[in-house]
Amino acid sequence: MPFRITIREVEAPNMESKEELAEAILKALGIMRKESKSKADVKILLELLEYRKLDFPLKPEELAMSAGIKRSQVYEHLRKYSEAGLIKKDAAIVGGKIKKGYLLRDKNLVKTLEKVKLDIERQWSEILKMAENLQELIRREKIRRAMIQK
Repeated sequence: MPFRITIREVEAPNMESKEELAEAILKALGIMRKESKSKADVKILLELLEYRKLDFPLKPEELAMSAGIKRSQVYEHLRKYSEAGLIKKDAAIVGGKIKKGYLLRDKNLVKTLEKVKLDIERQWSEILKMAENLQELIRREKIRRAMIQK
């Protein structure tokens, strides 16, 4: 799964406020880059956390209502969450009908973040392998040039 994540250093907030903790996590992940009066990112994360317990996907319209923003704006927030590897599209049967929407990738935020960490570690291993191959190619080329010059 392609993803984009920026880890930022943030100060730990008031540990008694779920809104402040959610905001700090989103800032640390580079999802929330600037101050927002509406705190839509925070509201969306808290909604996703609440409904994840129920295994209940949320539609963008529902997230827009709970965050107090336009549905078109929700898609931008969902894109950032998806790029960070936090959410997935899912479906559930509700009242005999299939409901499609978005859920956190795992049962809770800690497990979701652990999956993101594994994604990063897997990709980092691939980057290291490519770097080793590049270094080896450069070393071989250097030896080849040295032999030609002799």
